[in-house]
Amino acid sequence: MRRIGTSKRRHTRVDRSLLLLPILVLVIPACGTRLPDSAFVKGGRGSASAAGVSQSEDNADQLTSGATAGDGGTTGSVSGGTTTGSAAAGVGKSGGDASGGSGASGPNTASDVGVTPTVIKLGNVTSIQGQFGPDAFSPSLYGLQAYVSGINARGGVNGRKLALDTCDDRDTGDGNLACSQKLVDQDKVFAFLANNSQSSSRSASFTNSKGVPDLGLPLNNGYEKYPTMFDYYANNGATRDGKTVGVNGTRYQPTGLYRWFKQQRGINKAAVFFFNIAVSAQQGHAAEADLKAENVDVVYEGGGSSSGENFAAPSFDTDVVNMKQKGVQGIWDAMDVGSNQKLCTAMDRGQFQVIAKISTIEAWSQKVGTDFSAPCRNSVYSEGNSDPYSNKANPIVARFLGDFSKYQPGRPLHQWQVDGWGMGLEFTHAAEAMGANVTRAGFMKWLNNLNHYTLDGLTRPFDYRPIDFRAPYRDCFSIAHWQDSAQTFVTEAPITTCLDNVKWVATEPTDDGS
Repeated sequence: MRRIGTSKRRHTRVDRSLLLLPILVLVIPACGTRLPDSAFVKGGRGSASAAGVSQSEDNADQLTSGATAGDGGTTGSVSGGTTTGSAAAGVGKSGGDASGGSGASGPNTASDVGVTPTVIKLGNVTSIQGQFGPDAFSPSLYGLQAYVSGINARGGVNGRKLALDTCDDRDTGDGNLACSQKLVDQDKVFAFLANNSQSSSRSASFTNSKGVPDLGLPLNNGYEKYPTMFDYYANNGATRDGKTVGVNGTRYQPTGLYRWFKQQRGINKAAVFFFNIAVSAQQGHAAEADLKAENVDVVYEGGGSSSGENFAAPSFDTDVVNMKQKGVQGIWDAMDVGSNQKLCTAMDRGQFQVIAKISTIEAWSQKVGTDFSAPCRNSVYSEGNSDPYSNKANPIVARFLGDFSKYQPGRPLHQWQVDGWGMGLEFTHAAEAMGANVTRAGFMKWLNNLNHYTLDGLTRPFDYRPIDFRAPYRDCFSIAHWQDSAQTFVTEAPITTCLDNVKWVATEPTDDGS
């Protein structure tokens, strides 16, 4: 995903994001417009209902526990079940495209918090029982769970099994902090993987102060601020000095994705949809800046003005009439999935079709085939930093599909599941490099030493090194397109798709509390 900031610009680049209300938008670097449903709820987090217990998934060969935290910080936990199972080929080494870690040899020891000779305990905080229901944020957790089950069935990592402790923050800031405190102070997890909550900014400062590594989706500014936090999509050049966001308070994003749609789909006239909510408007204006940088004319804004669509009463039918008159060819948005579905319905009702409707990552799911109307859904595109789940020719994607079908049977595929699974694979690479002496310091050193790392071909090349934003830049990404004829998202651009000499757009981030 890409990160998005305010419409103020100092150079040439923007941010991508998942919208998080009062959180600053962060965009997963290379995902364009990815905003969660929760971005569109007005006001603060509000009080959660009394804390309760959420049963975690009982995945085969997976050591898990689940807990739920409410605003009061009360948590409960239950143990996840374990069963035996077998799987094909094991997970490979990092293949030499990364360096770092201790590489210590000898027998396994209790080398750090959450590490024993036989187990490494990992933590995850995901919103499950929040106001948008269990499907809004959970896909990445399900992907991570499938990975943990698969690697444990194959013998673990250097003689150690992975244990996954999960906590449901119920999509509240206080719940998120309570979950993080429980997993760090009580459960003694080694690191966080694949956290997914719009409320995650509440605990960023806490986990950094405890020195706990966090490899996750960039749902708060902490991933561009703190040295312990690592954006899974990376390549933003952030200093991460614990003081400022991005580089001296400026965030950057390349415009390759927008150029692709101009060059490959012939889109010259665009509409951008966002709500009259600060974070949504921020992302929408940033998308406009990217489009304009690539000479795509933004001829219409949802709601008919730069103020954006009225969140309480969107005027999608009127928007359709206006887009027809303006000759709109492509639509970008900073809206939740439900609003995207309603816009699609209005487009079909008004018999209006576009070349491409580029939707958020939340929509990159098999549910498009049932939840979006036709023919509009056949114009839905999504883009990202990992290879599409539809690209079965990629052996790493095939490995994901094998694990997921075995350990999460019946769940509709979603691109966030690929990312959650990928974070498990990335941790395995790091643990293999560290050998017997697995430490938090070693894990973070390994991450910081990455150089054009691709997760064995699952992701675009990324690392956490400084970037010269004045130099020519090669932007890589993936793009998929829903097609009823295939009953899935079809890969239009695999992760090896790259454009040279792309532009950068710069924005100033807003304070999200992290």
